[in-house]
Amino acid sequence: MALSTGNAHSNLLPDRTPFIGRRREVSSLEGLLIGGARLVTVVGPSGMGKTRLARQLALRLESRFRTDGGTWLCDLSAGRSARDLETVLASVLGTHPRQLADALENRGPTFVVLDNLEAIAADAAGVLGTWLDRCRGLQILATSLVPIGMEGETRFELHPLEPDDAAALYRDRAGRAAADRAFTEAEHGAIAELVERLDRLPLALELAAARIRTLPPGRMLARISERFDLLRSDAGRRSLQDAISLTWELLAPEEADTLAQSAVFAGGFSLEAAEQILRPGERAILDVLESLRAKALLQLSGGDAPRFFLYESVREFALRKLKESGRYDDTIRRQADCLLAAAEVWASEVDGPGAPAAFRSLAAERENLLAIHRRFQGETPAVAARAGLALAPLAALQGPPASEAELLDSTLDAATRSGDPRLVARALRVRAAADRRFGEPDAARSRLYEAVALATSLGDAALEGFLRCEACAVLSRLSDVDGAEREVQRALRLADTLSDPLLEGLAHLAAGVLEESRGGLAPAADHFDAALARFRKAGHVRNQGLSLLNLGAVRSGQGRYREAREVLDEALAVFRRIEDRASEADAILNLGSVDLTAGHLDEAEHHLLQALALERQLGNRRFEALALANLGLVCLERGQIRLARERLDAAISLVRAAAEKRHLGLFLPFAAAASLLAGRRDEAARDFADARRIFTELLDPTGLEMVEALEHLDEVGPADDPGAGRAAASSEAMVVALRILERTRQRRLQAPGVQPDRTDVDAAGIVVGPQADWIRLDGGQPIDLRKRAAARRILFALVEQRLLAPGVGITQDRLVEIGWPGEQIRPDAAANRVYTAIWFLRSVGLAGAIRHHAEGYLLDPAISVVRR
Repeated sequence: MALSTGNAHSNLLPDRTPFIGRRREVSSLEGLLIGGARLVTVVGPSGMGKTRLARQLALRLESRFRTDGGTWLCDLSAGRSARDLETVLASVLGTHPRQLADALENRGPTFVVLDNLEAIAADAAGVLGTWLDRCRGLQILATSLVPIGMEGETRFELHPLEPDDAAALYRDRAGRAAADRAFTEAEHGAIAELVERLDRLPLALELAAARIRTLPPGRMLARISERFDLLRSDAGRRSLQDAISLTWELLAPEEADTLAQSAVFAGGFSLEAAEQILRPGERAILDVLESLRAKALLQLSGGDAPRFFLYESVREFALRKLKESGRYDDTIRRQADCLLAAAEVWASEVDGPGAPAAFRSLAAERENLLAIHRRFQGETPAVAARAGLALAPLAALQGPPASEAELLDSTLDAATRSGDPRLVARALRVRAAADRRFGEPDAARSRLYEAVALATSLGDAALEGFLRCEACAVLSRLSDVDGAEREVQRALRLADTLSDPLLEGLAHLAAGVLEESRGGLAPAADHFDAALARFRKAGHVRNQGLSLLNLGAVRSGQGRYREAREVLDEALAVFRRIEDRASEADAILNLGSVDLTAGHLDEAEHHLLQALALERQLGNRRFEALALANLGLVCLERGQIRLARERLDAAISLVRAAAEKRHLGLFLPFAAAASLLAGRRDEAARDFADARRIFTELLDPTGLEMVEALEHLDEVGPADDPGAGRAAASSEAMVVALRILERTRQRRLQAPGVQPDRTDVDAAGIVVGPQADWIRLDGGQPIDLRKRAAARRILFALVEQRLLAPGVGITQDRLVEIGWPGEQIRPDAAANRVYTAIWFLRSVGLAGAIRHHAEGYLLDPAISVVRR
C-alpha cells in the first residue's frame, strides 16, 4: 500500500494566522526560485521564522507546480539521518523510499520544502545531489540552522524582523490571545522597546504576546530586562532558550507539569493519548492543553485528527524538567502501555476494511513507537519488540530497505532477549517477509523454518499455518515446486483443522498461485474462488482484492475475457476503497493485459497508459516495464513497428536492471519480431537466441513455442495460416503472438509483397522528453524546447492530459495559468499568448496532433504518445 496524501498537488494547508512582514525576504527568495535556483537554504538561529517564511513561499509558488509534480512540505525536525529524509519525503508523496528518485523523476516540475534540516544537513548532501541530478524539474527550499555545504546551494541568511513588522506581529498575536483588550497610547512605546529587547525574533514575540493578560508590555519588559541580564550569550544576543526559560517560570504548576510530561512524545500526540497518559492534576487536560496552546508552547496541526506538537527546543527543555522531577520513568511506561495497546490493534487491521485508517494511525505514531522501541531495548526488551512488531507493516510500506532491516533486526534481537518464543516467532516472520521482498529467498526460508519450529513447540497451529503459506511462496520463488507443494498441503490441513477463515483463505491463495505456475488454470481458479470466499467471511478486504486479481489473470488465461474484466473491475474497486494505490495500478495494468489478449487494442491502450502513469508516479519500475511492454505489443499489432520497438526496448532495459529473467524472456521475442519486421535481422536473431536460452533455463516449453512462431514472422505470406496446426494457444503471450502473425498476414494479403511502411507507420507517434524539454517525431532528431518555457509547459500539460484523460481538453484559461504561472494578464493578451504558443508547437511538427474543440486544446487521442 501507499499512504495517500489526500491531495494530488500539495500537502500545504492555509496559514491560520496572518503572515506579517518579510516583504523583502519573500521578494528576494521568490526571485531566486523563479529564476531557476535548484537548491536554496534559508539559514538562521532558532525562532527566526524560517519555517513560516518557507511555508509562505510555498503557498505563493503553489500554482506554478499544480499541474506538474506539486508543492510539498516535509517536516524533518525528528530526522537523524539521510534515510529519515528519504522516508519522510516518500511518505508525503505516497511512494516507497526505494522508488523515491524514480517517482520524483517522473512527476515533472516539483517544489519541495525540507523544513528543519539542520540535524541531518551534513548527511543529506549525497541524497539531495542525487535527486537534483536525476530530477531536472525539482526545486528545493530548505530551512536549517546551518548551511548544507554542497555544490549548487544558494544560501539565504534570515535576519530579525524589521522594527515595525516586529511590533505588528506582537500586536496581532496579543490581540488573538485577548481580543477584548486594547492597547493604550502609552503602551506603544513599551511595545517598541519590548520587541527590540527580544531581538525581534518571531517566536519570542509570540511567546511574549501569549502572556498579554497577565504580563502586559510594561511588566513583561521589566521582567525580561532582568532575565536577559542573567542569560546573555557570549555574543550579547538573547536566545530562544531565554524565552523558553522565562515562559516556563510563568506557567502555573499544572501547566508546567503537563508540558514536562508531554515531552515524552517524539512525534506529537492526540487529545485521546493526552487524556490517557498525561496527569495534569486537578484541572481537565483539555483546559491545560488549550492554555499551553494559547501561550504558544504547543502547536496544533489541522485536519480531521488534529495533533499537538511541541517546538523541538521547548520539548528538550521540558524533557530535562521531567527527568529532574523524578517522574520520567512512570510517564514513559504509561505512554508505552497506551500506545502499544492501540498500535497492536491498528497493525492487526491493515488488511481489513479499516486499512486506510489503520495505516494513517500507525504513521501518525511512528516516531513515538520508534522512541518506545529504543527506550526499552535495555531493561524491558519485550516492550521494545512489541513496538517493533507494531511498526513492521508501516516499515514495509515506508522503508527504505536499510531502515526497515535495521528496525526488524533490532526487533528480532529484543524478542530473543525477552525470552518469549511467541515474540521471537512473530519477529522471524516479519523479518522473513522483508527478506523475500529484498530478493533474499534463502534467508527468508531459513528464518521461516526457524519460526515454524517455534510455532510447533508452542502448539500455535494458526501461526504455523501462516508461516507455511509464506514458506510456499518462498519455495516457489526458489523453483522448489515439490517443497512448495508440501508446505501448501500442510497449511491446508491446518486450516481445515482450525476452521480459521483467514488461514484457509491464505492457504487456498498459495495453492492457487502454485497451480497457476504449473499451468493448472482450472484448479487455480477453484483455489482463488475458495480463498475469496474465506476472506469475505473473515473481513480481510485487501486479500479479497488480491484473490480477485489472481482470479482475473486465470480467467484471462482461460480465454474468458468478459469474466476476467468483471473480476478485475471488482478488484479495482476494492483497492480504491482502501486507498491501496500500488494494487490499484496493478489491477488497471491487468485490465489492459486482458484487453490486449482479447484483441481490443484501443481499450488496452487506454488502461495501459493509465497504469503507466500510476506506476511512474509510484516509482515502481517492474510494473512500469510491464505496462511499456504491453503498449509495445499494441503498437506491434497495429503495425507501428518503430514505436513498438522503442517501447519494448524501454521495458527490456527496466527488467534487465531489476534482474527479472522471466519478464525479460517474455519481452525479447516481441522486440525481436519488431526488429525482424523492420529488416534488422541480426538484431532480431540475437534477441531470439537470448529468449530461447532464458526459456530453456526456465524449462518453459510454451515460451520456446512462442519464440519459434515469431522467428518466422517475416516469412508469413498471404496464403499462410499462422494458426494452422494449433487447436488453441497455450498462453496469453502466445495468443498475442499468433494474432500478430495473423495481422501481418492480413496486411500482406491487402498489399501482396509490400512490407509495412517503416517511414510513415509511426508518423502519429510523439516521444516527449522529461518536462517536455524536447520532442522527437517520426523517429527523427530531437527538437529542443528548453528556450520556449511557456510552450514547453503547455505541451507537458497536454501530454499529461493525453495520458491520463484521452479526449478531454484543457481550457484556454487553464493553459494561461500553466504557461505563465503567477502572472496577471489581460484576457485579450492571454488569448494571444496561448494562440502564439500553440502556433509554435504546431510549427515544429505538431500541426496534426494538437486539436481544439469546445472544451479547449488537446492532443489527438489516436496519436501514440511516449513520455521519457
